[in-house]
Amino acid sequence: MKSRISTSPIGAGLGAGTAARPLPHELIGRLPPEAYRHCVLGVEQTAALLNFSVPQLRRFYREKKMPTPLRLGERKLGWKLGVLIDYLQAVERGEWTPTPEPADISMPGSEETAA
Repeated sequence: MKSRISTSPIGAGLGAGTAARPLPHELIGRLPPEAYRHCVLGVEQTAALLNFSVPQLRRFYREKKMPTPLRLGERKLGWKLGVLIDYLQAVERGEWTPTPEPADISMPGSEETAA
């Protein structure tokens, strides 16, 4: 049976005179550096960037040995690329210290009033 998976590049076969669209990684190179510092990487991408396995990455963030992840959904975590770059540079210089957990913020009216 013949495979239906295309191995041609994106934009191939669009017809004569039709310009192919740039690939996402080509577009990233055109962005100013401050733009992609805000890109969010998932667990697998972050592990690959840091050269960790996924279990090692999870252990590091649970033990607070790396920046705290953003909660992207009920079960999805991510890190901003800029935060990870800063983390790698600080570790390389020997200056990284864990960020303290955010203080608990009590909701107005949640304090018990003394009678």
